[in-house]
Amino acid sequence: MITMYQLAKRCICVLALAIFLLESCSKLTDNSYPGLQDSNLASVSNRLDSLDATIAIITGSYSVSGNRPPVIEKGVCWSTSPNPVIDSNFKKIDTSKQTSFTILIDSLKPKTVYYVRAYATNSKGTSYGNQMMIQTLVLSQYKIGQQLFGGIIFYIDTTGDHGLVCATSNLSDSMVWNYTKVDTSGASATALGTGLANTNKIIVVLGDTIPTNTYAAIACTKYRDSLNYSDWFLPSKDELNYMYVNLWSKGKGGFDNKVYWSSSNVVKSGFTLGWTQAFSSGVQYYFNETFAFSVRPVRAF
Repeated sequence: MITMYQLAKRCICVLALAIFLLESCSKLTDNSYPGLQDSNLASVSNRLDSLDATIAIITGSYSVSGNRPPVIEKGVCWSTSPNPVIDSNFKKIDTSKQTSFTILIDSLKPKTVYYVRAYATNSKGTSYGNQMMIQTLVLSQYKIGQQLFGGIIFYIDTTGDHGLVCATSNLSDSMVWNYTKVDTSGASATALGTGLANTNKIIVVLGDTIPTNTYAAIACTKYRDSLNYSDWFLPSKDELNYMYVNLWSKGKGGFDNKVYWSSSNVVKSGFTLGWTQAFSSGVQYYFNETFAFSVRPVRAF
């Protein structure tokens, strides 16, 4: 005979199991748990294609397999709060019949953090891509690719008033980084804003009384544009990459598919090697500093 105590104990166990199953099911349909998704819903992905002060371009895609119901609506939703959803936040619907789609989000506020994700809805509900956190750029009077300050703007800082320009053409397509075996390992900074300091360190070691075309750093400092600016330098590794991403990859700047020197170097197995970037592929790598590569001067404004 089952006692009242045993009956109550069994009821408690059943109730606990029901709560566990209910919570587990809720997690399977809760898109805050990446990878745990209702098998009836579409699988969604998204990426950021471009961003400026007021506009973001997002590419989304979805896939359905097995007996999942067809998608009846898809697009992108966004908010200034995490985990945007289509019921309570901004959204933009894509009306094409393609499984991959591109959405232009406009009227964003400059220098603001947004949370964005693509979505797809079928008769069973809505699924979302992984959340992307983006920050719109500062609204500036300048534009990437604009010709000003003796060159072409390839970087604008967070104030919108300052940045970097590169010369309108290569200074050389065949120039060494170091014409001697003198140790120049002090020019090891790679970050944005370190190119000028690197250049000055190189010149202190290699000298500035030799012909201007002897090595990359001195050649950059001797360069004069049509407006006669005199504060040009050899870009750091990261500054060189900004030139590649913001100009070359968008067909701007008059670059070619050559390898370019940066002012940054690195010590490997006791040898000091200079960082470069191949503009044919975007790959950054280090080489013997006596090798001859292309040189493009930059300056700050």
